[in-house]
Amino acid sequence: MKLITNIAAAVEEQSVSAREIAANMAQAAQGLQKVIQSASENSHVTGEIAGEVSEVNCAAKGMALSSSEINKSADTLSKVSEQLKSIVGQFKV
Repeated sequence: MKLITNIAAAVEEQSVSAREIAANMAQAAQGLQKVIQSASENSHVTGEIAGEVSEVNCAAKGMALSSSEINKSADTLSKVSEQLKSIVGQFKV
């Protein structure tokens, strides 16, 4: 009878241990799911940031083109101004 009692106690201990292991595994799985979700969110945010950086890059290129055109226009205006000064200088009052 004592052997059966010892076996029953061992089985009960094994059962408790198995439940604890199952609970720990469930908790670990939940933690892993949170890590996966966080990584997914970070990946999404990283993608958004990359898109915004690309937009800023395109805007900077557009500004560089505009700046170049403004410089050309300023050079042209300067030349016209010099020509006008020359023409006005030919008139005597």
